[in-house]
Amino acid sequence: MPITAPKTIPAEMHQLFQIERGTTLKVRLNDRSSRRYEQCVLTRADDEAVLINCRDFSGSVFHVVVDLSEGTIGFPNHVRDILLDAILLKAIYLHLTRMLGREGSDDDSVLIRSVQVNTPVL
Repeated sequence: MPITAPKTIPAEMHQLFQIERGTTLKVRLNDRSSRRYEQCVLTRADDEAVLINCRDFSGSVFHVVVDLSEGTIGFPNHVRDILLDAILLKAIYLHLTRMLGREGSDDDSVLIRSVQVNTPVL
């Protein structure tokens, strides 16, 4: 899948985005006091692209693509605002690594991870 303005992912962070082909990984963080949540859903078909859809606590939604073969992250080609790309991509990347690298729940929030195998419909 073509990526707009791709940025290189540091080698030590590649494993955060490595999911099996044909699977979906959902990471959800529920805030205990406000009942708000943030969520990242990583989906990989049968290629090297991992599609990532995220929602933050405010309800804002964003979409990025990680190309595992190139080790890059960027917005899907339908995002055309290059200035937006340059400003937001680093913030989104930091948000993703914080969510995906989180080890577990704490006093303020509950972390839920789930994996789904995507089987084709015949």
